[in-house]
Amino acid sequence: MRDIGRVGRLSPRFCGRDAELAALRAAYDAARAGDSRLVLVGAEAGGGKSRFAEEFVAQLDETALALAGACVELSEGVLPYAPFTGALRDLLRRRGPDEIAELVDGAPELAWLLPEFGTPPSGGTPEMARARLFEVFLRLFERLAAAQPVVVVIEDAHWADDSTRDLLSFLAANLRWNAVVLIVTFRSEELHRGHPLRLLLARMARSAAVVSIELPRLTQSQVADQLESILGRAASPAVVKAIYERGDGVPLFTETMTNPDGSVRADLPASLRDLLLEVVHGLPAETREVVRAAAVGGVRVGHRLLVGVTGLDDAALTDALRPAAAANVVVTEPDGYAFRHALIREAVSADLMAGELSRWHRAYAEALEADVTPGTAARLAVHWNGAHDDERALRAAWQAAGESRHGLGYAEQLSMLEQVLRLWDSVPDAAAVTGVDHVGALELAADAALWAGRPERGLTLVELAIGKLSDAGGERLAALVLRRAELRQERLLPGQVDDLREAVRLADRPGPVRAQALGQLARVLMRHDLREEALPLGNELCELAETSEDDAIRAEALITQAHLGTREGADTLGFLTEALQLAVRAGSVRLELLAYVGLTHANESRGNHAAAIEAGRAGLLRTSQLGSARYVAELIAQNLAESLVSAGQWEEALEIVQRALDLEPAPYGRMNLLLCRGRIAVARGESAVIESTLAELAGLADPRTEAQHALPRAQLELEQKYADGDRAGALAVASTVAEIGRGGDPRYLWPLLAAASRACAESGSTADLESLAVGTPTPWPVERAHAQVVRAELARPQDPALWDAAAAAWNDLARPYPRAYALMRSATASAGEGDRAAAASSLRQAAALAGTIGAHVLHRQVTTLAQRMRVDLADAPATVVDEPFRLTERELGVLNLVASGRSNREIANELFISPKTASVHVSNILGKLGVGSRGEAAAVAHRLRLFDLD
Repeated sequence: MRDIGRVGRLSPRFCGRDAELAALRAAYDAARAGDSRLVLVGAEAGGGKSRFAEEFVAQLDETALALAGACVELSEGVLPYAPFTGALRDLLRRRGPDEIAELVDGAPELAWLLPEFGTPPSGGTPEMARARLFEVFLRLFERLAAAQPVVVVIEDAHWADDSTRDLLSFLAANLRWNAVVLIVTFRSEELHRGHPLRLLLARMARSAAVVSIELPRLTQSQVADQLESILGRAASPAVVKAIYERGDGVPLFTETMTNPDGSVRADLPASLRDLLLEVVHGLPAETREVVRAAAVGGVRVGHRLLVGVTGLDDAALTDALRPAAAANVVVTEPDGYAFRHALIREAVSADLMAGELSRWHRAYAEALEADVTPGTAARLAVHWNGAHDDERALRAAWQAAGESRHGLGYAEQLSMLEQVLRLWDSVPDAAAVTGVDHVGALELAADAALWAGRPERGLTLVELAIGKLSDAGGERLAALVLRRAELRQERLLPGQVDDLREAVRLADRPGPVRAQALGQLARVLMRHDLREEALPLGNELCELAETSEDDAIRAEALITQAHLGTREGADTLGFLTEALQLAVRAGSVRLELLAYVGLTHANESRGNHAAAIEAGRAGLLRTSQLGSARYVAELIAQNLAESLVSAGQWEEALEIVQRALDLEPAPYGRMNLLLCRGRIAVARGESAVIESTLAELAGLADPRTEAQHALPRAQLELEQKYADGDRAGALAVASTVAEIGRGGDPRYLWPLLAAASRACAESGSTADLESLAVGTPTPWPVERAHAQVVRAELARPQDPALWDAAAAAWNDLARPYPRAYALMRSATASAGEGDRAAAASSLRQAAALAGTIGAHVLHRQVTTLAQRMRVDLADAPATVVDEPFRLTERELGVLNLVASGRSNREIANELFISPKTASVHVSNILGKLGVGSRGEAAAVAHRLRLFDLD
């Protein structure tokens, strides 16, 4: 097995870390049993992360396959997928390209990373290419793991590019139930609050499949063991004490501060950087020169490349580096050299004078141009930039941006395009070099910023482009104004509707730009409750699609038809399904994801939350595959969470919301997620969460121009005040409903009307609400159920029949929370009429439902009522509720899988939930069935014929 760490260590014996190694071995054992693990290994610089991973791999038996790759620091440039490219190269040395190609069914996407796999595929969109690349890696690791346990070590993830992080996140989520361990090392102190890796680690750490290991500094006794291993004999207590006090237990410091005779260096420099440089300065002059050259190339440099950079032949380069290897400055790798520690390279690089840096950067650029391979452009861009050769730096950055666009990531593309734009004015023929004018470069950069989840930067870029075209008009300006509208929406900034109207005016010829402008404006107008203006635009778009053979135009029209029709009660699911197929065929990621947003929205509107959940999970998976987790994904996540709330699956809904929030979405998407989190917090009585959610909502831009934000926000504020006992405050919010809700989307207006009706009914001021309710349509069963609640709330005296009708409506929709509330109100009304039996039955059903989903506030209210009525909630018979044994819809689905013999991990994999969530569901099922094992639960299911089991 290959030694994945750095060789030539000063300490032959690995010291300390016994508990941490045991944790890593336990993760490996779990993976070997088929339950994959992601292990996050953090430590400070010099803390021994690489040595730790190396030691673990060295202890594996020959049945395991260990691969390794490292992220690289390359100034302002990026090398997308660097650690996965390294792991793939590692595998290539052992298996050869033909065997690997067979494992992935001949998929050519690996050629994007290594030339040994042939020519990268052409055709299709960059986004689709990225999705295929992700799937190829997943397939490769799955098939490798089918034959033997696989360990993949990804080092220095604090330098990871966006594409690497996205692929890591994708693999961590989808490599479940495989014999794979992903080990990710990173510098803990590098992860400042805004560091993108910190957000990813926080999101992944909540999974039961993730193991977090922090390597602490060594204790004094462990430092003594390290010194004994270095010296070959025990160090004196005085030396151990002195080195421990000065090095503070950091392994690298211990190695560096020890003289060969075992004494402590008496002349310690003021900083670690100076300490590391002293070792380099003590090398022969020719060796120092080669080490300085290597430092400009990064932590690792290939032998052939360094030959080209230094001008030395193979033998001379090897001889020059021998003293550096002997001094533990560099180590030998299979195809080149690496600094023993990144801190050494950083110190050497920082010590170079400006002239030296420029000279070595030019040498690297010239050497790389003499032997161009895929992925070279990004490195060329950095080195030509460092050599101050503006034209070549621009040319290389432009090429690198194109490579990134074709499957390698939006953030990397943006980084390279930013370099192009910085150099534009200093390169006289920049347009000839790139093939686009300055506006074209700005357009591409703005698009990359949007898809990279950086709308604020995108807005700046598109404003610059619009300023240069303001007098030109036409479709090109229309496309830019369209992009500005989209970016303004993401930032919740004013002017979006005006931009879209202007885009329609500018794009005055039939074609893709006009189609997109018509579709976006029609959909936004509907969200602003401007239906009369939206309908003609939608009709024009449909007419345009009928005469067009462009799949993207036809998909745009179908999505817009669905958007307009859902509110009117039209059956639009067929439109959206067809739009999804057309979008995939057209290769339009934007339209594909919008179709998923529409499918989740439309199914939830119809009361079919099971189909909405299925569509939402599929949509989120696609955003991960397409690298679009920072754009559009939060809308799909919010819709999915909303449907999970409807189904009573609140824990999973919160998990989805938090994962999306961890990505720090733009304000538009963040607003929806916060509203969903707030709804659950109110129902659970979580005061701190409610307070922080409302404060964060208040800090966002005013969203009151869209019903989907304004109405749910008013509902949240009203329900929060009512739950806090602030009846006057709740009534004050309710009194604004007639004004803000007039003509609003029924989907968002009816829940607000229901919440407001209770507050207003208690005060007797219901006239405005009654008038608004009469004029608000009920296109779908959900709205009709809310309308039934409003009628029941406003009735005086309270009528149990009206509340029973509301409970029945929610039962038909399989929505446990509003059903439980209606049952509680029915119990109150029945008690008012003296029907204690009916009241007791309703309370028992309400208690069972509220308790099952964790609606703590409602459950306490039901319990209080039961105590006042002297109803024993424990006496509820099994036939009280319609669901078998009070099982929720999700629990019935889990029981079906249990009865089929599935394990918890198999259930989790099939239902796209975590194993922990699956385990909780199984425990709840056993309790409700009154059985002690999975086998007994399956027997009950078979005996009662709950499912059609073969």
